[in-house]
Amino acid sequence: MTDEYNEDSTQIVRLDLDLDPRFDWCLTGEWGSKYHRDPKFILRGTMACRECNVSPTWFLDRYFERKPDTPRYEDVEEAHQRLLQEDIVKRR
Repeated sequence: MTDEYNEDSTQIVRLDLDLDPRFDWCLTGEWGSKYHRDPKFILRGTMACRECNVSPTWFLDRYFERKPDTPRYEDVEEAHQRLLQEDIVKRR
């Protein structure tokens, strides 16, 4: 086994599909710029999705793209609301 660097050492990741949860902040910048929304709103949405094992693209489809065939996940919406309340309490 060698630790040689070659073309197989690099992986291109699509931000909207393959992003590691530790890097959801990348989505906040990209989606915030594209949709002119508060990055904190986006971060709470991606966090809620991850908490409920739902892809963050669901949040994009439901709240930004407003795709009519996007299913409703009440657990994600409840988690998002709870995170919003926690954020409000922290600011006090």
